[in-house]
Amino acid sequence: DRYWGTPLPLWVCEQCQQEHCVGSRQELIDLALEKEKARAVEFHRPWIDEVLLRCSCGGTMRRVPYVIDCWFDSGMMHTAQWHYPFENQELFQQQFPADFIAEGVDQTRGWFYSLLVTSTLLYEDHPYPHPFKHVVVNLMGLDAEGRKMSKSLGNVIDPWDMINRFGADAVRWYFYSSSAPWKDKRLSLQAVADFQGPLETLKNVYNFFALYAGIDRFNPALTPNPSPVGHLRERGGEAGVRALLDRWILSRLQTTIQSATQCLDDYDIVGAADALKGFIDDLSNWYVRNSRARFWGNEWTADKRAAFTTLYEVLLELVKLMAPFVPFLAEAIYQNLKTERMPESVHLCAWPHVNESLRDPAIENQMAVARQIVTAGLQARNKAQIKVRQPLSCAVVLGDAQALSTEYQQLITQELNVKRLEWLNEAQPFAFYTPKIEYEKSALGKDLRGSAPKVMQVLEQLNKAEHERRVQLAQELKTQKKLRLSVDGQETELLAETHVRVVLLPREGYVEGIEGALRVLLDTRIDEALRQEGLVREFIRLVQECRKEAGFEVSDRIELYYEADPDVQAALEKFAPHVQAETLAVTLQRNSSFERVEFSKELNVNGYKAKIGLMRKR
Repeated sequence: DRYWGTPLPLWVCEQCQQEHCVGSRQELIDLALEKEKARAVEFHRPWIDEVLLRCSCGGTMRRVPYVIDCWFDSGMMHTAQWHYPFENQELFQQQFPADFIAEGVDQTRGWFYSLLVTSTLLYEDHPYPHPFKHVVVNLMGLDAEGRKMSKSLGNVIDPWDMINRFGADAVRWYFYSSSAPWKDKRLSLQAVADFQGPLETLKNVYNFFALYAGIDRFNPALTPNPSPVGHLRERGGEAGVRALLDRWILSRLQTTIQSATQCLDDYDIVGAADALKGFIDDLSNWYVRNSRARFWGNEWTADKRAAFTTLYEVLLELVKLMAPFVPFLAEAIYQNLKTERMPESVHLCAWPHVNESLRDPAIENQMAVARQIVTAGLQARNKAQIKVRQPLSCAVVLGDAQALSTEYQQLITQELNVKRLEWLNEAQPFAFYTPKIEYEKSALGKDLRGSAPKVMQVLEQLNKAEHERRVQLAQELKTQKKLRLSVDGQETELLAETHVRVVLLPREGYVEGIEGALRVLLDTRIDEALRQEGLVREFIRLVQECRKEAGFEVSDRIELYYEADPDVQAALEKFAPHVQAETLAVTLQRNSSFERVEFSKELNVNGYKAKIGLMRKR
């Protein structure tokens, strides 16, 4: 009580015992014996006790020695912050009660209680006398091992260490996205580092946009907005029409605005952060990755303009959504995106609202199916240990989903690097149905006892039989729910699901990937044409890495010289225009001399030797 708590503003005269309650600092100054001391004094004890007042009787007044509980000041915040009832009457009525308050769980008996008690006492007749509608309680900060942080244990983390290493936004994002506020937080440098993926991804997307916007001198203030619907090829190349990917990401943005807003309205901070994380991942790993070529093009086409405008609009709305979570990163990106007519700061912008004209649930659903197919196809590539850069002839889709339109199929074939996409029916020879032992819950051993091993041998032999015989057995099992086999001259009956089940197996040369209810079969057979194209793609990748290593700018045109094994040379001669377009090479020339080049390096192109030389075109 000597140092903390709010002193009663009550002075008593030593001579006449008259009491006086001081209502303001100015009144304190007017009555003080030492006016300069009263002008600068700290209102808490013991400093306020040093101020003596002059009584009307001529005596000296001293402050009474009592204090109010230290939480009285904050406990009166619902009223004192507006200086009500002396002023701001209308503002008080608008703002009371507060939407929510937030503090640590240790303030249950302090601030939360004080606010509630004082408000209830003052506003008993108010329609809602309580000072807040919601309470967000923060639990304790723990160390990496789950122990409460304590100076005595030496496990306290200096917040400035984290801020100096990762930035204030990184620390904020960790607290928002790791778990709900009302759960304990295990805090460590590694924990903060582990949650930085979405922020780094957002930076990368912005840097990608800024790089190519700078190269092409994109000016949003001078660029007409594309139409929100339609497709360039469908509309005969009409200027300013958005492509499928543009319409999809704009619809995803509206869904994200709705989800994040609803979560924040419900005080679900982690849910809002998850919605933003999902959108940032979609933006980077699907929209930007599949749109890169649109930004690279030399011609300022309607499609390129639509790509720039769409990514600009998305980033501008995204940083508004991110601003409450990561205010510094959001502000930095906004300052580089805003035009003169926009608010000075992202924190002065209105919260985004859903634009229903850009919502298209059908596009979002169909794109989700397309991405499922890609995921399953990439699984199949991993099984076959075939790089994505190696083109394949065909991917076959089996599942309940209907065949997607040409636009979606183009995205899928591009992502999987296959020449065509087919939708499987049972008449196609890409896969076959066959009976297979239900190992996980098979009752073979229990029901058949000693004959079970022989039954298993017969089944394995049947799985190696002719395609027609396997299909016949599978059909019998599917329709009759049982399968009759002859084992050592005796008929044995196997039950569906209990003993055996029908499975779909890829035929020789195909590898299967599964995602949800979708299955994708990749034709892994590589002919000479596909092999050559794979060599070219690997060569292009290596040249791009060498451009970076040499310190060339993204827009630099180059002269490209090479020496290579005959297989690589033949592939480069066949695909020369494509190689030049992808590497910005004005010339592609076989040359054994690399004396004039700025950069040279020996390469391994899928096991073949090659050497290249690069020179910027002056």
